[in-house]
Amino acid sequence: MSVISEKDENQEFLAYLPEFENFLEQIGLKRIEGSVYGLLVLSNTPLTSEQIEERLGLSQSAVSNALRSLTHFGAVETITSRDTRQKLGTTNNFVSAEAQRISGQEARRQRLHQAKEDSLSIAATVFRKREQKEVVDFRKMAERLLALAKERGDDEMRPRVLRLRSIILTCQIAEAVMNFVIEVVDLDLKDFYAELVHRFPKALNLLTQGLAQAKKMSNSIPKNSIAHKLIDGIGRVAGHTLRNSQMETRK
Repeated sequence: MSVISEKDENQEFLAYLPEFENFLEQIGLKRIEGSVYGLLVLSNTPLTSEQIEERLGLSQSAVSNALRSLTHFGAVETITSRDTRQKLGTTNNFVSAEAQRISGQEARRQRLHQAKEDSLSIAATVFRKREQKEVVDFRKMAERLLALAKERGDDEMRPRVLRLRSIILTCQIAEAVMNFVIEVVDLDLKDFYAELVHRFPKALNLLTQGLAQAKKMSNSIPKNSIAHKLIDGIGRVAGHTLRNSQMETRK
């Protein structure tokens, strides 16, 4: 294995920063926030604001704003040099260098920034603070429109009723997924993430297969028969139960 300098190694990793910028921009954050987040993800040690400014060539205000936004969404945490010594040990080279560079009292107050290790918690925080509210608000708007359409005499097969019901169901599915992620994080199940990744697709596959089989059975039964009405009633009860459980979760 070839040996490269620490500087060359850093440059090799930092070449991937545009990927972080592109991804965070796609999910609604700023490219500069992606750059700061990428730097902190790829750094093996916490960094001061000054180090972030120097390595990315950014102004103090730009870095400060980016850190504030990333902290708001749970992607970055700020600690003191004392916290770092307790967590990593007093022999850590980075902390020792920082302690040598600044005076004793200032060293104890030095603020360092690092990316959080639990990335799923970042997704949960984004869901809580942004996407969840938007999806819920959009679903409630569609429900109001559906009620208005019924007041105006639309039956269940009218095109706008069908479209509005589809929007409502889509939002409910999105809410269920977000609530699932939030609950996993709240229960602190990060030690089981690998098992979850292994089992979750299988569970979804079983669910979709069951729904497809139920649809096939329903389509083969005359629509006016008692059996069809029973299957339809069970589906309505299941949907009502899902909505109630989602409401309980949000409480």
